[in-house]
Amino acid sequence: MNRYLLVLIFFLSCTHAENSNLSSPESTEINVETRPGEKIELSEIASDVSYVKLVTTAQNTIGSINKMIIHDNKYYIFDSKTQKILVFDINGNFLFQIDRSGRGPGEYLHIQDFLVDSARSNIEIWDNGNQKILTYDKTGKFESERSFIYYINSFCKFNENVYICFASNALNPKLFNEGSFNVIVVDSANKLKASFLPINDLKYLSIGEQNFFERYGNGVNVSIPFDNNIYYVTSGSSIVKYRINFIKYKMPENFIKEYNNADLSKSSERSNAMIQLLNKFNDGSYILSVFNIFEN
Repeated sequence: MNRYLLVLIFFLSCTHAENSNLSSPESTEINVETRPGEKIELSEIASDVSYVKLVTTAQNTIGSINKMIIHDNKYYIFDSKTQKILVFDINGNFLFQIDRSGRGPGEYLHIQDFLVDSARSNIEIWDNGNQKILTYDKTGKFESERSFIYYINSFCKFNENVYICFASNALNPKLFNEGSFNVIVVDSANKLKASFLPINDLKYLSIGEQNFFERYGNGVNVSIPFDNNIYYVTSGSSIVKYRINFIKYKMPENFIKEYNNADLSKSSERSNAMIQLLNKFNDGSYILSVFNIFEN
């Protein structure tokens, strides 16, 4: 079953969900009846569609668009294949790109995520290769960098001193003595301010998918691997906002029990258990996980 089709169906269901008042602690249950092979017309989602051609050359080609931010009439694009941040104006004309691979000041080894500061229009890059956050001004000129020693998958900035970060079910022993959390709130000095959503029993299981935050109001919508809940997290609270029921395609509980029965301390058994689990998902067309969430 095509996961990207499922994401689209979920988007349609979310758009028509009721009782989504952010002030309410009650969650909304959404039933998603998937129909493999069914085509969905773009007209079912939007009443108007426009196309913008991005003007590229041999120097600024795009391998893949992994994340796009629209800010101040500009398109900011993260391309994981070329490891660049490319910026175009609202008409698609190329403005500049950040392409500085290396270990020196202003250089990065591997871009994991980026953001655009809404107040200053600066670009911030999370480089998990050098474990640092780099800041470039609105023209792409390097400004500063600082170390960031924690493992995160993506991050979002709410003001000059508050970052909400997503760990994607990974351990952060430099932050927590026991256990760990999926969502961590830190300040600009990397000091922990709050933490939410403990990692689950599948901490050794990697699904290799980028899961970007989607900001909504004063918080972010986020999903955890192998969890069909959509959480709404602010700098001071976390609630279950939506409960997604994939009906006959939802993950059977015994899958997880069988996985956890393996000796996960041994890498060979851990790998075999992971392969068996993923094969069961594919054979039964079960939903593996909810990835990116977009809401307006």
